[in-house]
Amino acid sequence: MLPFITLDGLSARAPDGRVLFDNLTLALAGERTGLVGANGFGKTTLVRLILGELTPAAGAVTRRGRFGVLRQSLAPPPGATVADLLDISDDLVRLQRIERGEGTDKDFDLARWDLTADIDVALPPSGLAVGRLVLAFEDVAFAFPGAPPLMPRLNLRLTGPERVAVTGPNRVGKTTLIRLAVGDLQPMEGRVLRGVTAVMLDQRAALLRDDESLIENYRRLNPGAGDHAAHVALARFLFRNVAALRPAGALSGGERLRAALACVLMAAYPPQLIILDEPTNHLDLDSIAAVEQALAAYDGALLIVSHDEEFLASVGVERRLELQAGRGLD
Repeated sequence: MLPFITLDGLSARAPDGRVLFDNLTLALAGERTGLVGANGFGKTTLVRLILGELTPAAGAVTRRGRFGVLRQSLAPPPGATVADLLDISDDLVRLQRIERGEGTDKDFDLARWDLTADIDVALPPSGLAVGRLVLAFEDVAFAFPGAPPLMPRLNLRLTGPERVAVTGPNRVGKTTLIRLAVGDLQPMEGRVLRGVTAVMLDQRAALLRDDESLIENYRRLNPGAGDHAAHVALARFLFRNVAALRPAGALSGGERLRAALACVLMAAYPPQLIILDEPTNHLDLDSIAAVEQALAAYDGALLIVSHDEEFLASVGVERRLELQAGRGLD
């Protein structure tokens, strides 16, 4: 990585002529560096030299990129807003023009769609009441044609806003359970009660259409939403600016899940139950962190098939259903 700051033979003196440091050569790149030393030894002077506020006695400072500084005391100019101090006033005004329908082509090109997400974008509430019946299996039995019973008897009850993990070894029926939960499969015996709106996100995020852009997918799944709302929602899940224009078919598995969560969680009326099947299987660390943060902020119920204990803890799972081959669950 190229250095952001290069000090070449840098020297500095105090006003009384005392040498603070001499012939200092250093390169700083993406690492985090601490500057320590006793009072009066030139720490603040060095920072001011790096910022270009002082002229060195000898040597040179080379800077690449943009820098910010947080001083020990801050005296903002009269009338300054937080946006002014963060140097984002123009960006916010640009987004406001777009939201009012007054944005120009240049506004759309320069818009920082993720800005409001970085500052304060709360997920819309699901409206799920505490204790409301979300999902129930009553003496459910299931078998595929010609196969032995996969679930001889299954009883479970999920109420709002519980978060439940479905665990167990492979091929014991975890995916079958969630397909029964959403009605993709019908039980041989017993019944499944569904008390709230629900969405299942499988590993392919099948609710996305491959030939549509992420913006088009969001607007299809959220009728009435405009481009600005779609950009903000997708930016909340790391699809910023032109990334939101990519076709869903070009995404990796992890990207598809993030995009699907953006379409679901940032809806005006999110579902009250989200069912996920091995959600972290194809996600990189940044994507996992984004999904964890979003699901932790979601106020509805979750039913998750996963072996990722760290992920389950991060999203607040409270209960586990352990499936075993050929055995019921009460």
